[in-house]
Amino acid sequence: MVREATDYTGKIDAVILTIREDEDAAVKARLGQFEQVVGEATYQVGRIRGNKRDWTVAVHCIPAQGNGPAQQSADAAIRDFDPNLLLLVGIAGAVPSNDFSLGDVMVATSVADLRVQALDPDHRQEFDTRTPQMHHGLVDRVSNLSPMPGWSSAGSIRLPCPGVPLAAD
Repeated sequence: MVREATDYTGKIDAVILTIREDEDAAVKARLGQFEQVVGEATYQVGRIRGNKRDWTVAVHCIPAQGNGPAQQSADAAIRDFDPNLLLLVGIAGAVPSNDFSLGDVMVATSVADLRVQALDPDHRQEFDTRTPQMHHGLVDRVSNLSPMPGWSSAGSIRLPCPGVPLAAD
């Protein structure tokens, strides 16, 4: 049965946006059972068990890469659910390296919009890397995370590390 987004307005703890199919499948695997919900976009809504409480989450796979589709999906999710939290999960267009890989968690304290650009007098392209102010409370908490002993131990990670298929170029 397909439900209307209005049934969940104000009741969603978090909207999780994904871009790649494998990212979307990994998030949905955490949901277990979910139901399809339709508003301005189509979502899968389910529950994720937390340490202190369960979370009601809506997952939406953004139909295409890029700032435009991501912004449209975020706007639709906010209008559909008025969620407490909006997350974009995935590898953010990055290539796994020794510094980070699939499954790592990174939290941005700023986002640069590299679409804002100008030409200097010598016709060289310049980008505006100033970022809009992010929520002060979020930046403060992320900037002051205390060390979490054992957070990356095999016992605390319940799912196997995803494989990274690399094609020979």
